[in-house]
Amino acid sequence: EIAQNIKKTEASRQKIAESILNSNARDFEGAYEKDLVRKMQEIKIRGKVCASDAGMLSGQMHGIDLLICRAIAVLFQYENSCLISHKYLPSSMPQLKMDAKDSLEMHDALQNNSLFRLKNELEVSLEAVKQFSPDYFFLDGSIVPLVSDKPREESPIKDLYYQIIPLYKELYQTCTEKNCTLVGIIKDSRGKRFVEIMQKKFEESILKNSNDSSLLYYLLNEGERTFAFNYSSQPSRHQVLRDLSEWSEKICTFYLKPSP
Repeated sequence: EIAQNIKKTEASRQKIAESILNSNARDFEGAYEKDLVRKMQEIKIRGKVCASDAGMLSGQMHGIDLLICRAIAVLFQYENSCLISHKYLPSSMPQLKMDAKDSLEMHDALQNNSLFRLKNELEVSLEAVKQFSPDYFFLDGSIVPLVSDKPREESPIKDLYYQIIPLYKELYQTCTEKNCTLVGIIKDSRGKRFVEIMQKKFEESILKNSNDSSLLYYLLNEGERTFAFNYSSQPSRHQVLRDLSEWSEKICTFYLKPSP
């Protein structure tokens, strides 16, 4: 019965995707481009591309939550789509950074894990943009904090969150000054912003039970992307975006399908 319900739901999603593609709808609210679907173009890569990532281990012991993190940024120099050089920051084998907290509640411990990794990753990313002045900088994950990363007001790790927000703002400002395009890559999204935009044009009940990626699986072919659109319809009321002040309205996103 569960399998049959899944099959029925997927068939409905495919049908609404076809309906959306065959419509003449344009001027979607929140969209920065006219075309619903855009074909990606292959280009010759030249210039400097930089990326960062962090790895972390966590251990819960009697009365202590222990974290060990290592963050790194790498600069890739391209000419005619060929890699000609690369550099590491701070090194190819950066030093470990550690953190220990006393007996956090499980929810706080999980948020502390995420925020500690974010802080280390943002610090090395910011330094890389300053030193390397890349044309593009790629973050592994979103370029804004997740709602799940924001601690409650009475949380003992609240101060860590408010140390990270200025790092985001400084990264945005530095990228702007150096004419660097900042890109966050999310490989698996449960977001529903694109579906929210579609619902304002198409009154289909199946959309209410869909997230972006489940709908776009049928809407996009390999090598296609959606129009770019704003991250939130109301940034000033968004739980996290409002903490980013004037930058909250400058965050945009799109989906692409690089493989079948």
